[in-house]
Amino acid sequence: MNAQQEPTGATGTFRLRFTFEVENILEYTQINPDFKGPFPVRDLMVMLGGVAYSTARGLLLGKTNGTILSGFALPLRSPLEIFQESVEALVVKKH
Repeated sequence: MNAQQEPTGATGTFRLRFTFEVENILEYTQINPDFKGPFPVRDLMVMLGGVAYSTARGLLLGKTNGTILSGFALPLRSPLEIFQESVEALVVKKH
């Protein structure tokens, strides 16, 4: 955004990777014939996805502070909405 709060057309990409350690993980898994081994239940994936997304928002705000990208923020999103979009993208990719 420029000084008049108009989009400048600038684009960029970033990648973040989050690793979670979950105690008693087997209590939050199920068997899925399409996946080798235990698979996390939906609620666990939604919750951890929400934690990752909100952490990414904070990291980006902090890392861009004092730069030309200062004030950049990922939009607020529902963790369930993000999860559903991810599942849909995987289904499309699989076919």
